[in-house]
Amino acid sequence: SQLTTRIKEYIDAHYTEPLKLENIAQALSCSVPYLAHTFKDATGYSPIQYAIRRRIGLAQTLLISSDYSATRIATMVGYDNTNYFNSLFTRIVGTTPIRYRKKYLESLHGERDQI
Repeated sequence: SQLTTRIKEYIDAHYTEPLKLENIAQALSCSVPYLAHTFKDATGYSPIQYAIRRRIGLAQTLLISSDYSATRIATMVGYDNTNYFNSLFTRIVGTTPIRYRKKYLESLHGERDQI
């Protein structure tokens, strides 16, 4: 629906900032329950789950494309609490941020050896 698209666009533009359903609903001129229900029906995720996945996706990109520390990346993607970020990352990705980077670099090194 058009509202779902607008919600995604809002989250995509603001996902590294603190997000509250109340703020999203206010920005889009709808109620919190309507916003949450409409988005979840269309995507299978709550708006906050979608924002978390966007943040973790950006963190994955930063881990493999930069030398920033996991703590710095956590802050860059919107988390002030590094332990919370590590816990979410591990739950969603299946490994810690540092192990994720290490596995990526090892696989990249392996490809270089084969060439």
